[in-house]
Amino acid sequence: MKLKKIGRGVWRPALVGSLVSVVALATTATVSSAGSTSGVKAATQALTPYLKAPTNLAVTTPLRRKAPTHKTFVYIQCAFPQCKDVAVGVTAAAKAIGWTYKQLTFDETNPATLVTAMKQALLYKPVAVAFNAIPEASWASEIPAFNAAKVSIIPIETGPTPLKGSVITAIGDDGAMQGSILADWVTSDSKGKAHVLLVNVPAFGLLAQSASGFNSRIKSLCPACVVTSLNATPAEQGNNQITPAVVSAVQRDPSITYIVATDGVIFPALPAALKAAGITGVKIAGGDATVENEQDVIAGTENAFVPTNFQYLGWLAIDSEARHLEGMGIAPDGGGMPEQLLIKTNTKSASESANIPANFRGLFKKLWHVG
Repeated sequence: MKLKKIGRGVWRPALVGSLVSVVALATTATVSSAGSTSGVKAATQALTPYLKAPTNLAVTTPLRRKAPTHKTFVYIQCAFPQCKDVAVGVTAAAKAIGWTYKQLTFDETNPATLVTAMKQALLYKPVAVAFNAIPEASWASEIPAFNAAKVSIIPIETGPTPLKGSVITAIGDDGAMQGSILADWVTSDSKGKAHVLLVNVPAFGLLAQSASGFNSRIKSLCPACVVTSLNATPAEQGNNQITPAVVSAVQRDPSITYIVATDGVIFPALPAALKAAGITGVKIAGGDATVENEQDVIAGTENAFVPTNFQYLGWLAIDSEARHLEGMGIAPDGGGMPEQLLIKTNTKSASESANIPANFRGLFKKLWHVG
């Protein structure tokens, strides 16, 4: 059981239903108005480039030559909507570059199913296998077999992952950046005075990284802000227990003014649940926006979300393996992700996978010397 701090040197158990909540209280008495003002100014300036849609790929160096064709690429898909969008991207990218696409599935709440699928994937004799979400500790046992088969492993959004042997890159590893952008928005929007409920599923490495990025950034910019962390398990997410736990947390502590999720998928239908509980005036933000989150931003019932181009992740996975086959250098994160912050004034339509940059498919094809 984790503990929460309720004052200097005073701790007590903290539970939100079956979800553990850890509370860290800022000491506001020693915070100068000058310090608060400078943090708000810095946060507002840092947000400026993210309020416009990016127009370029994060990867800019073309392949040395057109990639070899007749290769097989396997994507192991989880059940999250985001994973399905990654599959759409991998499928289209494989077709564009002239490779055969194979797909397997796994249950993200049961890492053993990923290990089983990785074993099966090797039977296709692929050049590479990619998958989402599950940290390296759960599948490291398969690295020797992939090393022996000379098959690349390309984890996607798994959080920090050691690059060794067959693990050639860890793409979409932008959790810390998303967390930092959200911290900038909270600091700027609240004028340096916010009580945030940070909702997370730390078993997913990317989301743990996002929470760390948020906490680090807001601590440096907003010393008067309070952050309460509500942590859930993948099973609790799968059973839709997080939304009611969030509502309960806000009911118990009406001083909460912002709810921030490391991934928008983890608290579905939250605005309606808050309304049903009679809770108003709490702003909602998060990372990895779902189509529901974006629709709510347009409607004004949610306030700020960092979208992810999940299809881009699929194209980036193919790009990484193509560079590997040519002996080119690959960035630890595959080259990086385009980032944006969606708020009501810059969001006109909603999608599960952000179309940023707008011509990303054509830009990748140009790098690959294909039509």
